[in-house]
Amino acid sequence: MRQQYFKREYFIEARGFTLLEGLISVSVFLFVIFAIYGTFASSAGTFAKGDKKADIHQNARASTEFMVREIRHAGYFPENFSPLIIPPGPAAGCPGPFVGISNATATSITICGDVDGDNGSELVTYTWLGDTNGDTIVDPGENEIRRVITDDTGTATDTMALNISAFTLSYIDPTNILINPVPGVCADNTTPPCDIARVVITMTGSEPLQQSAAIGGRSPSPFATRVPDYQLVTDVRPRNLGL
Repeated sequence: MRQQYFKREYFIEARGFTLLEGLISVSVFLFVIFAIYGTFASSAGTFAKGDKKADIHQNARASTEFMVREIRHAGYFPENFSPLIIPPGPAAGCPGPFVGISNATATSITICGDVDGDNGSELVTYTWLGDTNGDTIVDPGENEIRRVITDDTGTATDTMALNISAFTLSYIDPTNILINPVPGVCADNTTPPCDIARVVITMTGSEPLQQSAAIGGRSPSPFATRVPDYQLVTDVRPRNLGL
């Protein structure tokens, strides 16, 4: 039998990892994991922030557009125009003589008119409820706009917008001058300061704040970033106050 000689370098020596090699491998692995997690967390945070921002914008814009549509109908009383129009019932809450805007304050407005096109007038009040208890924390029933409507069928209350951190109504007279102080209760819309020609709505939508611990609120994550407030200013001219 021929004797074979094998050099040492032809053999692959089987051996384990040293402690240093293990530590280096784990460190590299953790570095990669944290890099992936950081990218994922950043992307998720950006998506969540964008989603919250869209909700805030949509909430403010939708509620404002609804208010504008109804305020524009203040003073439109189809019962007065033609005997051919048969309203579904009496103009509940709108006593004669009808007043298009019967109450005008900085945080609420009461209008009367056919806001829903049913040939009968309705009484509608919008009211902003801010931080009613003054604790700077938004609890249920705070930072929202409520709508109360009264017609021939009764009275209904709806929440028109949530997370409204600021809300102001301003009133402009026919000479384009700001009515200051606000008119308050109005017996008509022709005598100053109730001769309202325009209503300016200023609304600020915000991300919900932490609720109080008494109702199960939790502190936000220290890594969380709040969405910037969104302010919307709208000018509406009631078309029928001069009729």
